[in-house]
Amino acid sequence: MRREIRSRKLNLSAFAHFLITVDCFFLRENQSTVFCLVRHSKTIGVPWIYFNKYSKYRYLHEENEFMNLLEIKNKKPLVFNYANYVTPQFVANVVNVVGGSPLMAREIEEFPDLVAASDAVVINSGTWRRAELLETIKLAQLANHAGKVVVLDPVAVGIPSRSIPVTALMADAQVNIIRGNAAEIAWFAGIKFLSQGIDATGNGDVKKIAALAAKKTGSIIALSGKIDVVSDGDTTKVIPVDVPLLATNVGTGDGLSALIGTYNSDVISIDNTVRAMATMKLAGKKASEKVTTPGFFVNQLLDELYLLQQAELEDFIKREVNHE
Repeated sequence: MRREIRSRKLNLSAFAHFLITVDCFFLRENQSTVFCLVRHSKTIGVPWIYFNKYSKYRYLHEENEFMNLLEIKNKKPLVFNYANYVTPQFVANVVNVVGGSPLMAREIEEFPDLVAASDAVVINSGTWRRAELLETIKLAQLANHAGKVVVLDPVAVGIPSRSIPVTALMADAQVNIIRGNAAEIAWFAGIKFLSQGIDATGNGDVKKIAALAAKKTGSIIALSGKIDVVSDGDTTKVIPVDVPLLATNVGTGDGLSALIGTYNSDVISIDNTVRAMATMKLAGKKASEKVTTPGFFVNQLLDELYLLQQAELEDFIKREVNHE
């Protein structure tokens, strides 16, 4: 059982000039890494950061520290999904088949207990209701306080009414990773990008969009689509592998966001986010080689995620991931 101690908070605004030039700022207590902050964002300023000695909250640029499939199966990270009501079963299955433990809940009274027990929190705004806005913010704040990674899936955020919860959440809590399609990520970058509902239909420089969105938000950006892009504004990695059938099933993106939470449940990093994206893309590629229609594909995708081996994932990453 994770040990609980009183958390403290630290205003790091006085160190802003220092953080601009240094990737990570560490505080150490009894030889334990307590906190690591990466990059100062001129756009949003330095937020209040919560931490405690026993928190697993570590951030970005942790070289050679990454989650692999074997670790996921051994650790079985508990991933709390504040899911939309369209795809919760598929999302839960994605986490489950790779070895994680999915948790789906929307009751605010449960949040303190569930966040304390969880290893990651994934918030999906796909079917948001105004009455749930404050509880969504509360959930993210609880996760921040407990040092748990917060992944945001801002479904169709380019639609003005859909931007309301996202704007409020980003203002009052820290989001570590944002996963969306090109149009959704372009909204964070302040770039116009054509979309139709939940689908991105336009064209643009997705690497530039992801990097700019990362700089403006201070979050790791995971842009998924024909080309997957992961960026923190300084480092950008690309998976130029198109699997068209992934776009034919509503919920593959939601499942990917939960997978990103699973991989970042121990250390928050670009590498772990890339690994999550590569896992979904490789499983999708293998599934599309065996089936050709959407109905069969979604089930085959779960099978491929379940059967995926660490060695083949490593080989795929070496072959397909490009460092920009």
